[in-house]
Amino acid sequence: MPAAGPPVFLVPPGGLTAGSLTLTGPEGRHAAVVRRLRPGERADVSDGAGTLAECVVTSAGQDSVTA
Repeated sequence: MPAAGPPVFLVPPGGLTAGSLTLTGPEGRHAAVVRRLRPGERADVSDGAGTLAECVVTSAGQDSVTA
């Protein structure tokens, strides 16, 4: 069985820009609480319109993750 890739989280179209981004709301909570992402881990973020950003988590809060 192939290894699973990094988790993918969604942001609204146009929500991906150069630099860092913070996942909040349901996606941020899922990343922080359910997936328990920590600094240094990889997570991909998509805008649902074909753009995918390969990110590295820089900080994680109780209901948000910055990458």
